Amino acid sequence: MKKLMFVVVLIAGLVASAFAQARPTLGVLPFTGGAGHDGEVIANLFLTQHELRNAFNVVPRNMALNTIFTERQFQLSDLTNPNTMASLNRMFNANYVLSGSITDLGGRNLLIASIIHVETFEQVAGLTVTYGSIEEVIGLLPSMSAGLVRAASRPRPAGRQTLAVVPFDHRIGVSAQDAETLAQLLAIEILNAGLHAVVPRLSIIQAALREQGFQMTDYTDNAGMVSLGRAMNAQLVLGGSVMGLGATNLFMAQILNVEDGRVIEAESRQYRAIADGVELMAELAILMTNPALLRSFKVVSAGSVHSVAIRSDGSLWAWGAVLGDGTTTTRNSPVRIGTASDWTAVSAGRYHVVGIRADGSLWAWGGNWQGQLGDGTATRWLSPVRIGTASDWAAVSAGDYHNMAIRTDGSLWAWGGNWQGQLGDGTTTGRNSPVRIGTASDWTAVSAGSRHTMAIRADGSLWAWGYNRTRQLGDGTTATARNSPVRIGTASDWTAVSAGSSHVVGIRADGSLWAWGSGGQLGDGTTTGRNSPVRIGSASDWAAVSAGGHHSSHSVAIRTDGSLWAWGSNREGQLGDGTMMNRTVAIQIDIPGN
Repeated sequence: MKKLMFVVVLIAGLVASAFAQARPTLGVLPFTGGAGHDGEVIANLFLTQHELRNAFNVVPRNMALNTIFTERQFQLSDLTNPNTMASLNRMFNANYVLSGSITDLGGRNLLIASIIHVETFEQVAGLTVTYGSIEEVIGLLPSMSAGLVRAASRPRPAGRQTLAVVPFDHRIGVSAQDAETLAQLLAIEILNAGLHAVVPRLSIIQAALREQGFQMTDYTDNAGMVSLGRAMNAQLVLGGSVMGLGATNLFMAQILNVEDGRVIEAESRQYRAIADGVELMAELAILMTNPALLRSFKVVSAGSVHSVAIRSDGSLWAWGAVLGDGTTTTRNSPVRIGTASDWTAVSAGRYHVVGIRADGSLWAWGGNWQGQLGDGTATRWLSPVRIGTASDWAAVSAGDYHNMAIRTDGSLWAWGGNWQGQLGDGTTTGRNSPVRIGTASDWTAVSAGSRHTMAIRADGSLWAWGYNRTRQLGDGTTATARNSPVRIGTASDWTAVSAGSSHVVGIRADGSLWAWGSGGQLGDGTTTGRNSPVRIGSASDWAAVSAGGHHSSHSVAIRTDGSLWAWGSNREGQLGDGTMMNRTVAIQIDIPGN
């Protein structure tokens, strides 16, 4: 019996040994940044994670490894270094290395963890989390480790192009660590989207940049990026720059084709603190590597802290802070809402959303303290709820805290906050369920502004009601609120109207563009407010227009040739012209890749 037990134990040991030999070896390196010994503690904590130890032969860090880092003055924020990786491979015969960094976001910390293939330098996995204390990290590490293992072991799609990420330049008040963090995040977001095989930045690239005197802020020396991409045997190369602009920072990035130097995609964004910049990276990753995903959206609406969209297949997507996915989690990239594929219309209010499905049913979710969801309560809903039983809703528009809708019989309905008469029912009483506005049955279009409403009837006449402090009703008066619809002028050829926060823009049948309300955002070349519609320019080929709401002060429009134009306030870069200059006249906005 003892002999049999010995044989069983021996076989079990051999099997375990064979399995261990089959598993790849993972070296865990010190994490950079963080307060005190946080980087050291987090690296040691990763060593204890069962998820990693079950998938890899985990090699502990030791003094010899620390000596290598000290001698070479190697910074892990570079992600990897060929000489150090070669030394690590010789010492531990490691196939992969886990490294990362910690960045102070102001009150919380950002932890970035990446797994790198030692020989190819390909980044095979990357995840990020935010935390407030080491105790919080302890609770997060099991899920992080499991996520890293899943990402590292997932099949790599055949034919993926290799994307080299080169160092991001930093200037005018932006720290090297912040630029490094944003570059790492963008690489991880691209990797997790499964779109490219990402090659981390190597120290040799930094040396090459110094030798060439290459500055990414020039944004024109693409030859330098292309040569670096070739040196890394990559088909694509991603680079960029981060610079301070005083109260904000500007992040710019572009992807080049290594073969011919062509700019494939380019994007820029402004952010205030590093925490805000972090939130932008997922969106940029989608825009830069899979613009077809966003172009597949046929309807999109922006709220105050969120956006919603409908794709061509009828599915509903959202990102930001008010989603409808049943959680209160903020998402910085689009997530699908439910499984329905029959959404036809959606509109985002300040903190809520309303939508219509193909069967004509009305749905709503989000904040409800003004009864803006229309379900008869003040209950906040985290996922779409059906509003009433009617199945003939044709159009819907969300304002800050009220909604306007049209049914298939042409009747007009409203609900939500009404303290400025924005519902148009002749009162200032809020409504927590839809009420009919008047008896007319020929309404064809409606737009809910922040606290006012604009609408068009079948005869082309224009109507307005609600708040009028900034002349946004266009009825020739100032500061006179209206709690029921009043006709604006005598024209009977209005085809489109959009109500913003303090101004309105509209298009007439001849393609002319008109605006009224608060000055400086109308596009008439002045900063003078207008209490009745004024024509903007002489062009007669305007096809669509939208006024910024939720306390924004700008407008964007499209002409019949497909060109994009913008004007008004630009303090947050909302015009998209690459500057922060306000514009009192419409300027054409260049679209990268077009």
